Amino acid sequence: MRSENVKCCYAAEAYAYWNGIKAVAHGADPYTDELTRQNDRFYFGSNFDPRSFEPERFAYPVSATVPLLPLGWLDFPAASKILLVLFGVPLCLWIGWLRGRWDDRTLFYTVLAFSSYPVLYDWISLQPTVFFLALAVGGLGLFRSGYEITAAAVLVLSLGKPHVALPIALSILIAALAEWRLHKRFLAWVAFFAVAMGLLSTLIRPGWIWRWLEVARDYADYSPHSMVDSWFGSAGGAVSVVLLLGVATLLWVRRDSDLLLQAAISTVFLFVVMPYRTYNAACLVVPLVWVADNVEAIKASGAIYQLALAAVQLAVVAFWLLTAAGAVLLPRGGPYWKINFMLPVAGVRIVLFALLAMMTALCFRKVQVGEASSPFAG
Repeated sequence: MRSENVKCCYAAEAYAYWNGIKAVAHGADPYTDELTRQNDRFYFGSNFDPRSFEPERFAYPVSATVPLLPLGWLDFPAASKILLVLFGVPLCLWIGWLRGRWDDRTLFYTVLAFSSYPVLYDWISLQPTVFFLALAVGGLGLFRSGYEITAAAVLVLSLGKPHVALPIALSILIAALAEWRLHKRFLAWVAFFAVAMGLLSTLIRPGWIWRWLEVARDYADYSPHSMVDSWFGSAGGAVSVVLLLGVATLLWVRRDSDLLLQAAISTVFLFVVMPYRTYNAACLVVPLVWVADNVEAIKASGAIYQLALAAVQLAVVAFWLLTAAGAVLLPRGGPYWKINFMLPVAGVRIVLFALLAMMTALCFRKVQVGEASSPFAG
């Protein structure tokens, strides 16, 4: 049970992240056991049994603190209010960045996405997933608009949460490599900003990378495993590497496809290697936006694609119904409290499997779609 410091869900996911930022800002090690105990006391109170809870460790690379480092000099209540705005504004814009259009449909999709359980929870709880995902989506929009230097900088910043940003970053890098003569400046700037971020992080906190890798390894032992780990057990790590290489190869083979479709395929297939947390399901907005924008093209591609489309549409309806049922049960407390959270998780799985069927079918045939216009055009 959360301590009284955590009011319902507000800022429930932010304290450990902010506390790590604070440590880095003050020249301290964010990966110490003492900082973890501070986080645990905040979340679970001073008399908690550490054997009953997952330790709330700071599990981010030091580079994840760089964009928000000034927040380390504020107290948590003030910092959380700023984070609420910083996380909320991109969520009002990211659908437009994905679609490359600012119209009534973009507004409708934005409202739907914002009100969905994973996205709304991420925002209210200040889960950093939405911040780094929005940076990756912004990088995609900037790249597509021709702002290559800014796109490179934003893309590197998004890797502060690597597993969330990687699917989109991979699709952008494959697109750039496919036309490297046209995008060689972008690739050079990505390399420059990546090296600069590594050097800056090391300057701020020498030796951080080894401490972070150690924490990441420990985190994998007690955090919810990825779906691949659940399916393959001890072989899950090797399967994840093979899947990552397979997705990169697939994107290269399909390198002349629409960039948003490439990002959608990458996101769906790599979602199964992410830690299976409901808040990571916000990533599935990317493929859902592509599907919603290309319904007619999918229908025209044949019966298999029509069936896959129907599965996705039914899955989205089922997700909303399960989420609504969870909301009805929430005020009843007791055992219904757990059921409230289980229902959206079940809905996420249904949507994911439907999207896996859709994206698998798309791997065997190129659906003709038009490139999105520039979301950053003047």
